Amino acid sequence: MNYGKKLRPVQEKTIDIWLGERFKANRNKTAIVEGINRITYGELEKKINQYGCYFKRRGISKGELVVLRIPNVKEFVFGLLGLIKIGSIPIVTNSLFGENELKGIFDKTDASTLVFYDKDEVSLRIHKGRASRQICKIAVKDIAEGLKEDTENIIEENKELDSIALLMLSSGTTGVPKLVPITHRMIYWHIYGYNQKFQFTSSDSYLACLPLAHKVGLYSPGILNVFFAGGKAVLCSDLDCDDIFVQVEKENITITALVPTLARIWNQYLNQECGYDLSSVRKIIIGGSLVDESLVTKLIEKVECEVLPLYGATEGLALYSIYDRSNLGDAVGYHYSVSGYEEIRIIDENGMDVLNGEEGELIIRGPFTIQSYYNQDVSMKDKFTSDGFYRTGDKVRWDSTYGYQVQGRITDQINRSGEKIEPREIEIFISEHPNIDEAVVVGVEDFLMGERICAFIMTADEKINLSHIRKFLMEKGLATYKLPDQLVKIDEWPLTSVKKINRVKLREIANNTAGKEKI
Repeated sequence: MNYGKKLRPVQEKTIDIWLGERFKANRNKTAIVEGINRITYGELEKKINQYGCYFKRRGISKGELVVLRIPNVKEFVFGLLGLIKIGSIPIVTNSLFGENELKGIFDKTDASTLVFYDKDEVSLRIHKGRASRQICKIAVKDIAEGLKEDTENIIEENKELDSIALLMLSSGTTGVPKLVPITHRMIYWHIYGYNQKFQFTSSDSYLACLPLAHKVGLYSPGILNVFFAGGKAVLCSDLDCDDIFVQVEKENITITALVPTLARIWNQYLNQECGYDLSSVRKIIIGGSLVDESLVTKLIEKVECEVLPLYGATEGLALYSIYDRSNLGDAVGYHYSVSGYEEIRIIDENGMDVLNGEEGELIIRGPFTIQSYYNQDVSMKDKFTSDGFYRTGDKVRWDSTYGYQVQGRITDQINRSGEKIEPREIEIFISEHPNIDEAVVVGVEDFLMGERICAFIMTADEKINLSHIRKFLMEKGLATYKLPDQLVKIDEWPLTSVKKINRVKLREIANNTAGKEKI
């Protein structure tokens, strides 16, 4: 396979069109496996139509925004594609989101419906959005009870290629997440390019370990790529290694995607004689955060397959490389883009291209890269250039041997197990505590998570500990994955030469043994 080859779809299609073709061609073939449930392509089509009809009966119309908060279960697929079928626009959210994040989405959009999996406390506490709009809440259980066999009233709304198919959350969130508009054309380019270069076929069985609400879990590449190829998607919500490897054996899994945290857990588990047969696996994709050559090498040695590190962003960045036994131990870089039609530059602080080998910010413009966020009414000069390039905020250099090598972040964003977190949001919430004078949050390098969240606080209250802080933040409605993993009490802030808080020094303090508390 020529991974550097340029690929352009001969004919671009909306999700409805190409899905309909796959339903017709693979009607009796298994599309989804979830636990004991096995769903054929024909049954999947019927469920999507039933969900679409149900949503229309509930008054959801074409162009309407609907917040979707469902974990890795079959109902996520039914709900997402049912909404797209009737022309509404699902806002795909993390099922771990707390009340604060969900309220923020309703406050900044015209969405008035929340579709969620179970009647959990977070979902039930959401009542009003912008201009005190009442929120209609639909639980999956209610949908299942309200489905009807008759789907003759389903009307497949005509859609333009450049119309928005769904809204996803930005890779980097500053407080309330920015919404990324994903069009039918963008999804088709992603799927077509990945399926060609990663060689997805109708014989593939894909294990969906990562959240379907993430780009890598959904289409870059994810379950939509599997459906496009006519293969089988095995949904996995339990990340216990025994459960996962049983599924690998039982379903003859050929492709899966992991975040580095999960890949490290696999490596640790496979150091033991576990006795599982993983020989069916031919490709493991690793995305969400940066990986090192040691992780890649160990995974290749233990699973004996190709490992494909993936570097990307929901905004439309996607670079990757291929590693196998022929290049074990090579430094990890990213050689290839998905289509080859992307324009990629590395610029200095003045916006000028740097020389090869020099570090700078990676920026990209291409056929599936956005040029603005949805409904964003503030300046985005820090995210987009005047000529339409997306600014990643990543410090990168080009190496002729290893490709694009990511050196770190230009900003202080934290990447915890693939979730991108803005420290300032957590700092603001901690500072609302009546007995805390000041708070600073930093990301600290962590073997398992990539980065852990460390909160530094100034307080005279000796009773405040990590458990207390986490409970306080949960009561504020913060998502669980944003809760600090470590707490350090400090009497004086280390400062830089220009009298700013020295976050580099704070990271060093967090790594020392004295004065730190971790979960």
